[in-house]
Amino acid sequence: MDNRERRRQRIGVMAAARFIRAALLVGPLVLGACGYRPPAPGFTPVEVRTTETPGDPAGGRVASVEVGRGPCQVAAGDGVMWVTARTTGYLQAVDVATLRVVREVEIGDGACGLAVTPQAVWVSYGGGMVARVDPRTAEVVRRFEAGEEGGALSVIAGSLWVTDFGRNSVYRIDPSSGRIEAVIEVGRGAGNAAGDDRAVWVNNYYSGTVSRIDPATDEVVATVEVGLEPQWVAVGAGSVWVTNELDGTVSRIDPATDEVIDTIDVGSGPAGVVATDQGVWVVLGEDELLVRIDPAAGAVVERFEVGSFPFSVAVGGGAVWVTSFRHDVLTRIAL
Repeated sequence: MDNRERRRQRIGVMAAARFIRAALLVGPLVLGACGYRPPAPGFTPVEVRTTETPGDPAGGRVASVEVGRGPCQVAAGDGVMWVTARTTGYLQAVDVATLRVVREVEIGDGACGLAVTPQAVWVSYGGGMVARVDPRTAEVVRRFEAGEEGGALSVIAGSLWVTDFGRNSVYRIDPSSGRIEAVIEVGRGAGNAAGDDRAVWVNNYYSGTVSRIDPATDEVVATVEVGLEPQWVAVGAGSVWVTNELDGTVSRIDPATDEVIDTIDVGSGPAGVVATDQGVWVVLGEDELLVRIDPAAGAVVERFEVGSFPFSVAVGGGAVWVTSFRHDVLTRIAL
C-alpha cells in the first residue's frame, strides 16, 4: 500500500463528513440545472453589512453585500466586481466604491465560471455553454458551446481556456470567434486553469495532480503530484499555488523545476485561491474563513470570517472579495 493510499484511509471519516455537508448544497444546484428558475433577485437597494464595531478584530475592514442567489465566481473588472449567481443564472456587477449592484445580465441556468478582460466578460453555464458579455453595455453578444459541462474559465496567452471536469480535458478557444482551437487531455477531474504566456497549469481533482501545458504547443509537458483532491490553482508571488480540499493544505510549486517546494496547513476544505506579491488568499469552505498566507514565511498570518459555503476569491478595487453560496453575499475585506 503506497503512502497516498494510507493517507486516504486515515482521512476517510473526514471525507464522509464532507460528503454529507456537500449534500446540503446539492438541492439548489440540481434545481438550477433542471430548469427551475427562482424569481430574479431585486437589487435596489442592497443591504450592506459592515463589521465597524468597537473591538472588531478585523478593524472595520470587512463588509458584505447581498447579491443573486447562489453566488459562485467573482472576478475584477473596471471599477466593479463581476459575480455569477448559479441558482438564478445571472451575472451581476458590484460597484467597488458603493457596494451596490449596478448591472445585471441574465445568462442561463447554472451560471458559474467567470473570466474578465477589458473587452469582455466570459461566463460558463449549464450544458457546456459559454456566454460573452460586453462589459460596457452589460449585454450578451455571443453564445457558443465548449464541451459537455460549463467549467471554469481563464484568459491566458491570448486564448480562452475552459475546463471540462467530466471529460478530463481543457479546451483552448479563440475568443474572437468562439472556435475550439485545441482539446488537451489532462488528469481526471480537470478543475481550473491559471498561468501566463509560458505555462498553463490545470489542477486535476481526482488524480491529485497538476498538469503543466505549454501554450506554444498545446501539450502537457509536466505532471506534478500534489495533495488529495486539488480544488483550485493560482499563479503569483513567483510560484504556483494549489488548494488541496481533502488534505486541508496548499501546495507551492516552483515553476522553474515543476516540483512542490512547500506544503502549508491552512484549515478545512480549502477551495478558491488567488496569489499576489502581498499574500496568497485562500477560502476555507468548511471553516467558513478566508486566510492569508505570507509567501515569505510560508504560513497563514491572517484569518477572516466570511459567509456560509464560501468558494471563490478575487482581488480588485483595493480589497479581497469572497462569494458565499448559502448566504447569497459577496464579502469584501479591505487591504
